Amino acid sequence: MKKQFIASLFCISILYVNGQEFRVNDIQFLPLSIFHIHNKNGNFDTGGLHFGLDVGIEIFKQDIRLQLNTGSNINILGTSDDSFYSINVLYEKSPKILNWMETDIYAGIGFQHQSYTKYQSITINSSHFNIPVGLRFMFLNENRISLGLQSQSEFNKNNITLIYSTVIRYNFKNKKP
Repeated sequence: MKKQFIASLFCISILYVNGQEFRVNDIQFLPLSIFHIHNKNGNFDTGGLHFGLDVGIEIFKQDIRLQLNTGSNINILGTSDDSFYSINVLYEKSPKILNWMETDIYAGIGFQHQSYTKYQSITINSSHFNIPVGLRFMFLNENRISLGLQSQSEFNKNNITLIYSTVIRYNFKNKKP
C-alpha cells in the first residue's frame, strides 16, 4: 500500500512539473442516474440508483477522463443489498454536432467491484477488469456549466452494466456555442 501511494505521488508530481502537457478541462457530476446489471450466467439481475463523478484532463493534447461510478439498489421491503462501484480511465473524442451541442464518444479500461445477495443470507463479492464504452450529448451554453445526457455500458467477463444518467459539467475554460 505504501509503495502504491508513493508511486501515485510520483506520477502526479511528474504531470504537475510538466504542466504544459497536462491540463484539467472539466469536472462532471452524474446526479440523476439509474443502472442495471445483468449477469451473463443468469445468476442475478439488479438495478437501482447511480452516482458518478468524472474529471476530464488533457495529456499531450489527448482527452482523457478519470471516472468513478457507484450504485446501489433501492430496497424497501427485503434484505438484499446489491451494489457496485467502478473506476475507469477513458479516451474521449468530442465532435460538435451543432453550435450548441457536442457529442462525446468514449471507451477505456477500468475495474469494477460488485456485491450482491444471491440467497437471503449469502452475499457474493466479485471484482473484475472491465471495458466501459459510452455516448454523451452535451448542450453547450455561454457559461461554464453544460447539461447533458449519457448512456454507458461496462463489460466484463461476468456482467454487463448499463448506466443511463443526466450530466452536469463545469468547464474550467468557457466552451462557446
